[in-house]
Amino acid sequence: MPTRISLKPSAKQSLQREHLQQAARLREYAASTTTPRLKQRLLEAAAEQERLAAEVDAGRLNPLTGARRTGVVGRPRVSHPVDEFPRMQG
Repeated sequence: MPTRISLKPSAKQSLQREHLQQAARLREYAASTTTPRLKQRLLEAAAEQERLAAEVDAGRLNPLTGARRTGVVGRPRVSHPVDEFPRMQG
């Protein structure tokens, strides 16, 4: 289960507002475009911005990196170069 990020209310609201404003701009562009393919891409991008705003609201989005919080703590395992090659039979 993702962990929640604790943000100051003003920072959280600012980030959420930024995503919602971007979604609104994309929808305005989509309304004024004439090509169906571009309109579809703009509406998909707007939906993605709204999804990101919802993730910020739920505290599941890292505001510094834009990455989802997974709840995993610690350093990732780095494979040793020897592990990447098959062992020699001898």
